[in-house]
Amino acid sequence: MYGNVTGEAVGVWVRKRGIEPPPRRGYQGRRHTSKDGHYVRSRLELRVDNWLFRHKLDHEYEPRLPFPFKNKPWLADFKVGAAYIEIWGLSKIVWYQDKMKRKKALYTEHGLHLVELDATDFEEGRWKEILKAALLK
Repeated sequence: MYGNVTGEAVGVWVRKRGIEPPPRRGYQGRRHTSKDGHYVRSRLELRVDNWLFRHKLDHEYEPRLPFPFKNKPWLADFKVGAAYIEIWGLSKIVWYQDKMKRKKALYTEHGLHLVELDATDFEEGRWKEILKAALLK
């Protein structure tokens, strides 16, 4: 709700004026716009997307993974060439750790190249070096 106006009403008003709002799949949190126009779900994703753009690396945001989970498509955070990037932003939460383990096992099982970043990598400033080592060979 925006005051007494629903989000749906705002969407109708915006579309009537020829403006298409960003897609909203599942997660209903705040979206951030990267320098290349992607609408990303977190500030960590924003930093990575802008870094990829600055280094002129073609990338896809939220690519569908080649394996489903519970018969539903599963998404990575980014894909650059054959490398998938996952930002484990909630890695200290137990239910998220279980999801991480399952997803990592599927990456290994399918022989996919996974580049992993977590919140600590950003806090300690390692994330750029990790991306450089994995993507700028």
